[in-house]
Amino acid sequence: FECLPFRDNHDRPISQFFRGYLAGIFQQLYGKNVNVIETECIAKGDKLCKFVIESGKTV
Repeated sequence: FECLPFRDNHDRPISQFFRGYLAGIFQQLYGKNVNVIETECIAKGDKLCKFVIESGKTV
C-alpha cells in the first residue's frame, strides 16, 4: 500500500514500513530475529510487492 503512489518511480524497493511490520510480527510469533527482504516492488515497476522472510538467531 505504501508503494502505490510511487508506482514505476524508483529503482529499488521502498516498502520500509511494511518490511518492519512483517519483521515484528514474525519475531513475536517465533521468538527469533528475522530478516525481511523485499524482492519485488510496485514502486520499481513490478506487478506486486514480494517479501522473503529468513530466520535469524534466537531473541
